[in-house]
Amino acid sequence: MHDVDKLGIGAVMEQTVAFLSHKENLHLSFDIDALDPFFAPHTGTAVRGGLTFREGNYICEALAETGRVTSMEIVEVNPSIHTHQDVTVTIEMALALIGSTVGRTIL
Repeated sequence: MHDVDKLGIGAVMEQTVAFLSHKENLHLSFDIDALDPFFAPHTGTAVRGGLTFREGNYICEALAETGRVTSMEIVEVNPSIHTHQDVTVTIEMALALIGSTVGRTIL
């Protein structure tokens, strides 16, 4: 998060894509608890100050633009945690991330 705060998600992803430029295929393992719990509360390690909805989707969009993402997983989604909150927030977030990874844009 320090680099995201300092450089912005665009610059971080430019560096990431450049670093991965020699890879023919990419697998994205997205740990949903990297997001601020406001956007994905149903996870085992929810910590305030994580990625925003837009930053999380931008990561997926930037990787999708490479045309080299061949597989993806979203981990740490746990609807049984925080049963006092609506689980659809986390599920809709996960679906948005998947959509962004396959080329859908949110803006």
